[in-house]
Amino acid sequence: MLDILLKLQWLERKPMMAFLLGLAFPTMGMIFGTLLFPEAPSFPAVFLTTLAAAPIMIRLLEHEKLDMKAEKFLMRNKNVTEAYLYMFFGMATIFALWFAIMPEQMSSWMFREQLIHAFGATGMFTFNMPMFATIIMNNMGLLFFFFLLAIFYGSGSIFLLTWNASVLGIMWGNAMRALWLGNSAAFAAGTLMPIPYMVPEVLAYFLAAIGGGIVAVHLHTQKKVLPIAMKDSIVLLGLSIVILIAAGIIETVILSGI
Repeated sequence: MLDILLKLQWLERKPMMAFLLGLAFPTMGMIFGTLLFPEAPSFPAVFLTTLAAAPIMIRLLEHEKLDMKAEKFLMRNKNVTEAYLYMFFGMATIFALWFAIMPEQMSSWMFREQLIHAFGATGMFTFNMPMFATIIMNNMGLLFFFFLLAIFYGSGSIFLLTWNASVLGIMWGNAMRALWLGNSAAFAAGTLMPIPYMVPEVLAYFLAAIGGGIVAVHLHTQKKVLPIAMKDSIVLLGLSIVILIAAGIIETVILSGI
């Protein structure tokens, strides 16, 4: 229903509209997730958010077929890349705001799985980085999972992006609480410290997901178009690998010494 009401041209002309959708979809997902699964709404909220976002994002990918005549690689993929980024940060922002304004007991219930993933079972965040090789291997595995999931399940990559937005959001939300309470050190640790490596990581996962999606929506198109789509996909995947390695260096080598 939502993907029918929303006009694709809005996202193409003003990709920042995706940011507003990123604010709306998680709110709806949290409301319906709580109503349908009151005992454990964390994953249902993420799933329902994905259910709302996936149709229009897949339509946007499919519509990019019209831009395949563009000679420049960046121009062919500009709209969908910007829309994905805006929507992700919109989701992360609203998850952060909801986490920050909810009473602590309520937020622990609503974001239980995200808290365990981000802060561990104890609920405390420590900036303790694993070895460079280990974290690169883990991130690479996730990156290729994004890529393959986008090829075989178009909405699957959006689910993982939504999940990552919710995890990033509760980290920001936790930092907001610390700032309101006057704990500037906790705010810096929760918000400022992760930004140099988390933003490149997110960008890498986005590019991998978009690369897989481009192949998926062009598998049944003209033979002349598919090679261009595959070439763009390989370029995006290669670029995402380079960015992910750079993020790993920032995370494990540079910031670990601070």
